[in-house]
Amino acid sequence: MSPRKANAIAQQQGDELEVERDLPEGWRWQSLEEVCTKIQDGTHHSPKNQARTGKYRYITAKNIKIWGVDLTDVTYVDEHTHREIHNRCDAKKGDVLYIKDGATTGIATLNPFDEEISLLSSVALLKPKEGILSSLYLKWWLNSPVGYKSMTDQMSGSAITRLILRTIRKSRIPLPPLAEQRRIVSKLEEVLGKVRQSQQRLARIPALLKRFRQSVLAAACSGKLTADWREVNPVLDNQFLGDSLASLRENLWRQRASRTGRRRTAYKPPFLPAENLNELPSTWTSVTVSQVAILDQGFAFKSSEFAKSGIRLLRGENLEPGKLRWIDTRYWPEVKIGEFKQFLIEEGEIILALDRPVISTGLKIARATKNDLPCLLVQRMMRFKMVDPQLGSWLFFNLNLPAFIQHLSSGLTGSDLPHVTGTGVAEYTFGLPPLPEQHEIVRRVEQLFALADQIEARFKKAQTQVDRLTQSILAKAFRGELVPTEAELARRENRSYEPASELLARIQAEKSSHPQPHSPKRGEGSKSSKRTSRKR
Repeated sequence: MSPRKANAIAQQQGDELEVERDLPEGWRWQSLEEVCTKIQDGTHHSPKNQARTGKYRYITAKNIKIWGVDLTDVTYVDEHTHREIHNRCDAKKGDVLYIKDGATTGIATLNPFDEEISLLSSVALLKPKEGILSSLYLKWWLNSPVGYKSMTDQMSGSAITRLILRTIRKSRIPLPPLAEQRRIVSKLEEVLGKVRQSQQRLARIPALLKRFRQSVLAAACSGKLTADWREVNPVLDNQFLGDSLASLRENLWRQRASRTGRRRTAYKPPFLPAENLNELPSTWTSVTVSQVAILDQGFAFKSSEFAKSGIRLLRGENLEPGKLRWIDTRYWPEVKIGEFKQFLIEEGEIILALDRPVISTGLKIARATKNDLPCLLVQRMMRFKMVDPQLGSWLFFNLNLPAFIQHLSSGLTGSDLPHVTGTGVAEYTFGLPPLPEQHEIVRRVEQLFALADQIEARFKKAQTQVDRLTQSILAKAFRGELVPTEAELARRENRSYEPASELLARIQAEKSSHPQPHSPKRGEGSKSSKRTSRKR
């Protein structure tokens, strides 16, 4: 044993002794194998004949949640397979189901089913001894901060970490008198029920904020947000802006061509505006993305030339809805930047992922900030180079509308890797107000979004506090501080009580006075049968 491991074990034993001295009066540390009639896991051979319907549910770690058993992705096994599993691991209603393998190890819940179920080896079955240990008490202990840590700290394995059955059986639980266990569970159910209600109310806030931001953008891009502004401002002719876009675009192309040597692509006339654009204010015009921005795609940098440091490469993995994230970052050597300078991103530029652009949380599009620079645009990523920087915020608003997401989704190609083409993006048509109104819209949107950001920050703080509250309540419960201890109540009521140590001694004495029938050890039955057959 290495000195480091020996020190860790000594530290753990010291911590346990310290905790044991701090147990409330009448409590006792006891190993799980001494307070459970059975601790067993499910089958170690995942059945091949699983089905989506059937009689016997096949429960694995993915189905186990603190609040119960999640059946949204459950499979079933046939009678023969179930019997083989159930003979080994016979889960009954009210037994504790405990995840012992993988990333979610340490989560415990109660079996809610009247009918028989089959378990995979990732789930352990714990059957508390009646009259000694409450199933609900055991469940909440395993999910408490101290219980969770004391168990998961003993995990072993490299590819898949797990708790072996021997470790679970030898693990200890703080055992109060049975009446106190029941009071603790009752109080926990009451208090945590209120916490869950708070969590459910908080969980609705992100969706409300998302709808709020979408409503703001929809009002902004339709002209409704500044209807009052147009009433007190003179009617402006927007035609000058539309006419100037072509010349702005032409000048930008010339600058880029002289700098990079890249040839200009043929200009395509804008598509006819969508029907909803007919409802735009009379002072607005309609344009396509290709009129207000030049679209660039990145370069296929060779992975064999990546460096450990240098200039960051902006890949699809680094883009999420609304921002760039520098996780699993790849680098390009700074000394080789010369011929790739045209792929350097500038502050404020809009970046769109072409592969799988639409994900469950939104569109993979963001604007580069100063903190994201310098970085290089990689293949299958698109950037929008504005012909006039003043149009950047306005275009970004329109590209975050459901209409643009729908436009992209309808034009995706490829089955294995759905992607959007540059042409599909360039053709998108949207409304364009005069510059003074754009500035007013941007000001109002940013003001409303700042308010939403403040609410979101408060929500996250409240969510963290509520989540911590659950753990704090559980920790308090298993320090004997959530309800009066049985010892305190006995003194207050001038009566005696049975400490956990006496309860265990009494149960053991009763068991000794009523010996169980002899159960043959492994192999005894077969030997006896052989002797009998030889006599015959």
